[in-house]
Amino acid sequence: MLSHYYRDKPNCIAKIEKILTANGRINPRVKVEIRWFYRQEDAIGGRKSFHGTKELFSSDHVDTQSVDTIVEKCNVYSMDEYNNLDKVEENDFFCRFEYQRLTGAFSPESITVYCRCEMPENPDREMIDCENCGDRFHPACLDMTAEMAKQLNHFICQPCLSAMEMVKKSKIIYPVATAGAFW
Repeated sequence: MLSHYYRDKPNCIAKIEKILTANGRINPRVKVEIRWFYRQEDAIGGRKSFHGTKELFSSDHVDTQSVDTIVEKCNVYSMDEYNNLDKVEENDFFCRFEYQRLTGAFSPESITVYCRCEMPENPDREMIDCENCGDRFHPACLDMTAEMAKQLNHFICQPCLSAMEMVKKSKIIYPVATAGAFW
């Protein structure tokens, strides 16, 4: 990945797909073929509440630039890889959507939603997992602080707790015949 400088804007980020040389030799006029990543603010429709601050969109926008425009290296991870980083550095980003720049369409068109608020995951917001159903919840949506959620050893969501209570209440106890007794 590369970072490309524009005045008064954050560096633009692109993936180098091909190095283009003159006559097969590397020289000062070396160009690179790149595929741009878009930031939420640059996409049609802009930032959504579930977009992470370090989220980028892979795009269909391919371009050729001089190698001199490369500022520095950065890393663009899948969302799972990003969530598993021990420490997120300044030049670490994640991508979960592909963006078509002319139509503004995204792929995939929809993603899994979680919690009572039915929002997609945002790595910037803490989530806790229900041990029973695996659904994920924002502590704030459960009237908890992030600190309270971190102190939990176990968590079972209210729908699962309610279902467990219903099962307990609906158990019918049948008498068991003793040995030698016939009904």
